[in-house]
Amino acid sequence: MTVSLTSIISALEKKMDGTDSSSNLTDVLRLANAADDFTSSVFYDSSGLMPTNDVFKGTMARDKDGTVFIYDGTDWTRPNQNGSLYFEPTQAQGSTNGYAAGGSNPSSRPSTNYNSISRFSFANEATGADHGDLTATKEAAGGNSSSSHGYVVGGFTRPSYTIFNVIEKFAFASSSNATDVGDDLGVNHYGQGSPSPTHGYHAGGFPNGPAGMYTAIRRYSFSSDENASSTGTLNRNVFGRGSYTSTTDGYVVGLGSATAEKFPFAASGASSSSVGTLNTQYAQASNSHLAGYYHDLYNAQDMIKTPFATDTSSTLFTMSISPVANWYQECSTCSSTTDGYWQGHFNGNSIWKFNFSSEGVVTDTADLSNSTHQGSTGHQF
Repeated sequence: MTVSLTSIISALEKKMDGTDSSSNLTDVLRLANAADDFTSSVFYDSSGLMPTNDVFKGTMARDKDGTVFIYDGTDWTRPNQNGSLYFEPTQAQGSTNGYAAGGSNPSSRPSTNYNSISRFSFANEATGADHGDLTATKEAAGGNSSSSHGYVVGGFTRPSYTIFNVIEKFAFASSSNATDVGDDLGVNHYGQGSPSPTHGYHAGGFPNGPAGMYTAIRRYSFSSDENASSTGTLNRNVFGRGSYTSTTDGYVVGLGSATAEKFPFAASGASSSSVGTLNTQYAQASNSHLAGYYHDLYNAQDMIKTPFATDTSSTLFTMSISPVANWYQECSTCSSTTDGYWQGHFNGNSIWKFNFSSEGVVTDTADLSNSTHQGSTGHQF
């Protein structure tokens, strides 16, 4: 559509400038209603069609979907209630709860696994509560989160070392058990999940399953229960515990690669590209809306940041959590819109929080419901 906003604003301004204490109240009310109608009914087909004249600096407009934009003199961006720039959270960020599903208790001999799902609040940082059970006891599965459900893919159970190909899901809204909703391309463990708004993506895994499977990027729908299908290829096999997600791409990090492997959600069949530089090959990761963050599971001290805009990695700081052994290996992670969380580990059930704004503070906030959740999957809602 073609609308001369300049002419409309100019006309409204002239009428408004012409009002004073002697103006008829009815005329003033009509003018106010006209201004209100203008701001409520004029839409652009996209933000790219909005005007860029200086006269619009500080004003708002909407696209055909009703999305509000504000003009800062250079770009039309989305505001929030605090006046700062709006951001669209990735599917890998929640606002209410974090979850840890499955995992093992390495202190038992022989080691045993959990089927329990532990839930903890982002707001009150209380000890986790039992949320439900997986379909089997397992660890080292791949996790994903839709807007309503947590997904757990593959994994294995001790002491039999049975490896699974099951895709299962559990509801976030109320305590519930998981249900079997599909199958991966084959049995797998140590694969890594990255959620888009519509699909769960699962990539990599420990290389002892079907030939070629672990360089395949697999995906399954959130809207209907289905088996996974191949949708792309990793440049190399990556297995471990680390993945993070932007609004457009999935990233996996871990053993088998000294870089992160990045793949686009939009291009089915695309190969991954190697980005960033790791100082570890076995990392856990979380993400803000601007960057991925990961730390060395074995060293557990360096916090690495990779902004999505540049895909260039840098060390933020060395963490001072002690003893380092408590971070030793295989914790799971999840992300809120403000913080990254690491939960469960080799010999404990602590939940740690890392603030995306301060980028220098890691705190022990609470505990999971079980004594430990080593090798659990992380989810957020």
